[in-house]
Formats: sequence, structure tokens, C-alpha cells
Amino acid sequence: MLNGDPDLARRSDFTLDEHQQARQPLIDEGLSEEQAARSLAALWTVNNNADKERWNDQQDRLDAARRQEVEEEQRQQNLKDEETAARLEERKKNKNKYSTLFHNAYVSNV
Repeated sequence: MLNGDPDLARRSDFTLDEHQQARQPLIDEGLSEEQAARSLAALWTVNNNADKERWNDQQDRLDAARRQEVEEEQRQQNLKDEETAARLEERKKNKNKYSTLFHNAYVSNV
């Protein structure tokens, strides 16, 4: 799992002294300093492009999971709403039954 957006990554300047150890194996194989630096830059770009693809796939999966979670929450809310509507409808149909219950409860508390 990638931690950061590879689109924001910046390629290093592989001609700098700090990258001498990275260039050295390529130089030992017969490349010039410049060729070695260009090869490292090209490899970095290839790896970064692969990271970008993995990042996009990861973001797509996260987005799909979030959508699924929202849909499930909406489904649960719809079920609750339907249950509430059914209870209200039941009360409307049996208004006398519920008013008697409330009346008896009120009278017994007084």
C-alpha cells in the first residue's frame, strides 16, 4: 500500500555527488557518468509510473469501499424509515387502540 501520491514525487538529480553510489555499478559496467545518471533517472521514472498506477488502483478501491459503505448506511436508514412509517400507519389504523392505551396509562399515573 502506497503512503503518498506518487504524482507529487520529484525525481532526484542523479548527477549529484549524493548519488555516486547508485551510479557506480552502472559506471563499472561501462556507462559514462552522464549515461549512468540518465539511466537512473529513466529507472526512477519507470518505477514512479508503476507507483502511479498502483496509487490509482488503490484510490479506486478505497472509493468503491466508501461508496459501498455509504450505500449500506443509506439502506439501513431506508429500513429504519420504512419501519417508522409502518408503525405510524399502524397507529393511524388502530387509533382507538392506541388512544385507549395512552389514556389508561395517563389515568393510572394521575
